[in-house]
Amino acid sequence: GQVLGEGTWLVEDWWASGSWGLVAGEPKSFKSLLCLDMAVSVASGVDFLGRPTHRGRALIIQQENASWIIQDRLAKIRGSKGLMGNIYWKEDRGKAIITKWPQEIDLWLVNQTAIDLSSDKSKSELEAVFKNLKPTLVQLDPLYLMFTGDMNSAKDLNLILGWLIEMCNKYKFA
Repeated sequence: GQVLGEGTWLVEDWWASGSWGLVAGEPKSFKSLLCLDMAVSVASGVDFLGRPTHRGRALIIQQENASWIIQDRLAKIRGSKGLMGNIYWKEDRGKAIITKWPQEIDLWLVNQTAIDLSSDKSKSELEAVFKNLKPTLVQLDPLYLMFTGDMNSAKDLNLILGWLIEMCNKYKFA
């Protein structure tokens, strides 16, 4: 991954390097697809929605969709950006599933591994991934499936968001 300095854009005029945020909206409003497209742009250095993008390692931690759905979406996004080549997909139930893409796309995926951000064990495992991969961008999709608290409770959510912000600052990713 690439550590970008303060005041730089990961995606010009859209997402600052080292920043964090939530993408929220109605169900089935293409939030995951939009974020996946952004991750591919960062991982490849290709423009995102017509905006220049700093290239860096992207890590997606995904709990909602089956592997074949993610593979299909990634193939379509890659094709729309002119990024073709083989995908190396590894399924390993019970362990973190990390997918490595062709060299021109530095995108890694942890898919459907029952991560619980309320658990110290899961947080420790994720921190090890952050430390080893040194990503520039990390996406968690969807957050509500990654902790056992009440998504509508500020008290429950702040515990998770506080830890995520700490990781963002410690490992310098957006």
